[in-house]
Amino acid sequence: MKRTKDLCRRCLALILSFVLCVGMLSTTAFATEGGEVEGTEVTETQPAPPPAEPVKPEPKPEVKPEPTPEPETKPEAEPETQPESEQPEVTPEPAPEPEQPEGKPETTPEPEQSEGKPEMETKPESKPEVQPEPETKPEGKPESKPEVITPAPSYASVNEFMNACSAMGGADDMDTTLAVLKNIESIYNRLSPLDKASASVSVAWAYVQSYRTQIDASNPDEDVETLASNFNITFLVCCPSKGISDYPVGTNNSVSRPSSGYIQVPYRIPFLSSLTDVNFGRVLHVTSNAYFGGKSEGASCDLSRNNPNVTFRYYVSDWNTGGSSPNKISFTVNHVYYTNNNYDDIYTETQEIDSPNYSGSIFSFDLSRKTKYNGNTYSYTSSNPSSIYVKKGATGHQGTFTFRYDRTVQVTTNYTYQLTWDYNGGKVDNDSSRTKSETTQSGTHTFYEDASGFGYPKPEKTGFKFIGWTYSGNGSFTQSNGQINMKGIANGTVTGTLTAQWEQTTAPSLATYTVAWYTTDGETIKDPETRKGEVGKIVSVTDTDKTIPGYTFDEGNPGNILSKELASNGTVLLLYFTVYSLDGITVEPSLTTTSGSFAAPSYSKLSGESLIPGSATSFGLMVTSTPTAGLSL
Repeated sequence: MKRTKDLCRRCLALILSFVLCVGMLSTTAFATEGGEVEGTEVTETQPAPPPAEPVKPEPKPEVKPEPTPEPETKPEAEPETQPESEQPEVTPEPAPEPEQPEGKPETTPEPEQSEGKPEMETKPESKPEVQPEPETKPEGKPESKPEVITPAPSYASVNEFMNACSAMGGADDMDTTLAVLKNIESIYNRLSPLDKASASVSVAWAYVQSYRTQIDASNPDEDVETLASNFNITFLVCCPSKGISDYPVGTNNSVSRPSSGYIQVPYRIPFLSSLTDVNFGRVLHVTSNAYFGGKSEGASCDLSRNNPNVTFRYYVSDWNTGGSSPNKISFTVNHVYYTNNNYDDIYTETQEIDSPNYSGSIFSFDLSRKTKYNGNTYSYTSSNPSSIYVKKGATGHQGTFTFRYDRTVQVTTNYTYQLTWDYNGGKVDNDSSRTKSETTQSGTHTFYEDASGFGYPKPEKTGFKFIGWTYSGNGSFTQSNGQINMKGIANGTVTGTLTAQWEQTTAPSLATYTVAWYTTDGETIKDPETRKGEVGKIVSVTDTDKTIPGYTFDEGNPGNILSKELASNGTVLLLYFTVYSLDGITVEPSLTTTSGSFAAPSYSKLSGESLIPGSATSFGLMVTSTPTAGLSL
């Protein structure tokens, strides 16, 4: 450092001596180089006699004595004898070098000579050199010089950074995305440290870095493009008279969305004229998802931090792009998108082309097509109309084209098939039936009758032999190969049932059962009847059994036994009938039966005279089942 400062000072002294010799005063340059105004005063007062100048640059020596641990040699090298030579030393430093090679080139450095002057007046030869203290002074001064000279850095603004971030939303391919990222990074590097540390910039930069990482991994996530710290505001134009809806005219991603505190953020709706140059007539009203109803442009509203995506729709009386573009014609283009022939969405825009120098048709291929939309790629299909006739030299809006785009996406269709094995009285591990369900993407499916756990092992039934299956339901059953072939329903379920068929291997066991008729007061209406049935089967009374002249069958009587499985030792079926006396007393029975005997009901009078308590009375009628001769019980 000291070496460098010596060289700088010598060069400065050389320039100064040259200026003095020529007779040109350059006080400003001298002051700038030395960082002191006093030097300039010296040049003004004594331009001709160089020796007079060094008298006042005493401050200079103070500023420059830093690099003089060397001056100690200077007092030895004739400090007094050459007071005048000191002046030449100050003026042509480089010259003294050749003049004093005899002594020591070190004695001639400017700093030493400038210091020498003040020293020569007081003559503290060795002391000026012993003055390390002046070095402290110059240290302060030179430090202040660079601060004055250093130009203030030119920083980028936060708005410039946020606008660059918002451009990410318009990047629809990799090249554009990379270019936008590069621009964002460049602007960020030019932000001031204070702006970089701000909350909005920090959050935005974090998202940009995250998105950059995903881009590098070839797996971009479009959701990262949205800077969560700000509102995403979109401005659209609707002109019903021109068939224009949701025509985009601008966006604003610079409005900060607070993460805490007040939910509402005040916002003023921009004037449409600040968003577009198109002749829109007048704004009828402005709607938004930020408020209900319509407002005027320029009106105030509140944005909720819970709704980061805000849309403003300007409804206008006219939309004439030709009004602001001489020698141009414009068309409204509706881009309509379909997936698997199902409507997805529509995007409307206005396109301008040069006005034709002839009268003729403008075809759909003269306009731009938009095959990429919402992250999907479509194929252009058709245009309606295919062309519009335009006169030579025409300007302004000429009509509307509707472009259709299609794409095909493979959709997974599921088919569900269910087959039930009904064992028809038989059993498989105590199950009387089992059902198997399978879902595939095929429109047909095959089951096998002997599927393990369902049709195999075969069901069993006592006294019977399994002889096969019958089938009912969807599809068909081929007995020769045991296949059940079903035809499915897209995203639906079809069913079928295999029913076991049996062949009896032993004669059925027969037994008798008895049918008895009683009044609700326990009196026998007619003699019981004995009938025969197959053991294990359900036996029931007949409709004829419920009809007896002069009596009414008591359908709801809890004592009725109208059907029952026939046991090998016999079964009893009971029917009760209501009897009415002249005084209107109705008898309500309470019946309890036991196997092999009849029990008469207890009863009471429900109205009229005295209450006659009743009690169960056994008639002693025993009913026993006698197996039919020749049959095994």
